[in-house]
Amino acid sequence: MHTEAIQHLQQDPVMDQIIADIGPCEFKARKGYFQSLVRTIISQQISWQAANTIRNRVYGVLENKVTPERVLQVSDDELRAAGLSPQKVAYVKDLAQHFYDKRINVRKLKYQSDEEVLQEITAVKGLGVWSAEMFMMFALGRMDVFSVQDIGIQRAIHNEYGLRKRPSARRMLEIARPWRPYRSIAMWYLWRKVD
Repeated sequence: MHTEAIQHLQQDPVMDQIIADIGPCEFKARKGYFQSLVRTIISQQISWQAANTIRNRVYGVLENKVTPERVLQVSDDELRAAGLSPQKVAYVKDLAQHFYDKRINVRKLKYQSDEEVLQEITAVKGLGVWSAEMFMMFALGRMDVFSVQDIGIQRAIHNEYGLRKRPSARRMLEIARPWRPYRSIAMWYLWRKVD
């Protein structure tokens, strides 16, 4: 899977070694735009393990019906009891309202430019540039997303490229330039390397 992308990335000797270490690429887009953004909110600023535990509890409260309508029906207290902070409850509710009111037009998202998607997603409380980038990558399946804000990517580039200090956004973009148009696949490998 992603043979062309991998062959392209292997032209970078550091990325070639990372690919050899990790093995086949299992990156694929997730189904469900709303569910993807709920996952993003739940995962903010916590470990993967904690995010998985809380996500399972939240999905339980929602009876595995992760829809805007269901989120709006469930009380804030129930979501807090599942492990969401009061702030994240507000974010999930605001997201649900955006989808319910069709302020986020699900039918158009796939066809919008990265900039248009960024504007739609960041209009929701609690969803910033990083969240929009993760959405473009994991929900829309875009192959050339690169996040200079992602701590894991910063750490991986710092470690794998033997840099003395954490790289600046400009330095990260320089290193990632040759990876275009497959920077999403490069990020997937970098995350696996730091996991």
